Amino acid sequence: MLDVNVRATLADVAALAGVHPSTVSRALNHPQLVAPATRDRVQAAAAELSFTPNPLAQGLLRGRTGAVAMLVPDIANPYFAALAQAAQAAASARGLVLIIAETRHDEVEEARVLDLLRARVDGVICCSPVLDRPPTGAPPVVHVNRRTAGVPAVTIDQRAVVGLAREHLEGLAHDRIAWLLGPEGYWSTGERRAALDATTALRPHDVVLVDVDPDFDGGFGMVDRVLDTGATAVVAFNDLMALGVLAGLAAAGRRVPEDISVVGSDDVRAAAMSWPPLTTVTGRLDDVGRSAVALVGALLDGDRPSDVSLEPALVARRSTAPPGRST
Repeated sequence: MLDVNVRATLADVAALAGVHPSTVSRALNHPQLVAPATRDRVQAAAAELSFTPNPLAQGLLRGRTGAVAMLVPDIANPYFAALAQAAQAAASARGLVLIIAETRHDEVEEARVLDLLRARVDGVICCSPVLDRPPTGAPPVVHVNRRTAGVPAVTIDQRAVVGLAREHLEGLAHDRIAWLLGPEGYWSTGERRAALDATTALRPHDVVLVDVDPDFDGGFGMVDRVLDTGATAVVAFNDLMALGVLAGLAAAGRRVPEDISVVGSDDVRAAAMSWPPLTTVTGRLDDVGRSAVALVGALLDGDRPSDVSLEPALVARRSTAPPGRST
C-alpha cells in the first residue's frame, strides 16, 4: 500500500491502472491518443492516488527546463535590481523561474556564462550585453539596451533621453551643459553620442565627456572635470552615476541646484531618496522587464518577435533649477 505521506509517481499510477508508465503520460497529457476505457482507468488511478504531474519532469519531456536566465553586468546596481524584479514577476506569471547571473561588463565572462547555461535554461535576457552576437548554440537570447541584427531587443529611445534632458535644462535657461556618457562599447552610449553630435552646431558651449564608469564612483570621480568646464548643469549617464556626482559636488562645497543642476537617467528608487531628490529621465523599468520576458516567451513559442522600443519621460525633482537660483 502506498504511504499517503509520499508523493505518488507516474509508476505508482501505472501499477494501479495496470498499464505502462508511458500510457499514463499519454492519458494525462494527450487523452485523445488513448482508448477511452484505458484513459478512464488511468484517470481514476491518478485521482485515487492524488497524483499531480511533476512540472520539471514534464518540462524535460518537452525539452524545456522551465527556467530563464537574466545576465546583468552589475548585480549591485539598483537599475538591474529593478529590471530583475519586474522580469521575475513576469516570468512567474508564465510559470517560469528566473535565474540571475552577473557578468561584470566582461565579454569573456558573458560568453562563458552563456555557454554554461546552454542546457540549463530555455532562454536568456542579456542586460547591457557586450557581445555583438550570442555564441553558436546559445539558448534563445533577448537583448536589453543593445540592438544587434537578428537578436530581439528591448531598448529605451536613448536619443529621446537626450532630448528630454536638454529640453528641461534649456527651459530653465542653462546654456552650458556637461554630458557624462557611459562606456564606449555600450549601444546606449553610442545613441546618446549621436544625438549630441547632431546638435553640436546649435550648442557650441556644451561639453561631452565619454567613457565614464556607469556607477557611483564614476560620477564622483568626474566632478572636478565637470567643474572645470564651467557647466551650469550636468546630465549623467544613469542615476547611479548622478548620485556620485551629487556626492562629489557636496564634497567640493558646491550646492545643488543653486550652483549647478544635476539630471540622471532611469529613475531608480534611490533617485527620489537622495538630497536633493534627483531629476531624472525615467526608463520605465517595469515595462522593460516585462517586455524582455514577453520576447523570450515569443521565441520559445516559435515566433519571430519585433524589437520593442520604449519612450522615456522626464521626472522633474529638486536637483534642477535655473542657474544661480534655488528651487
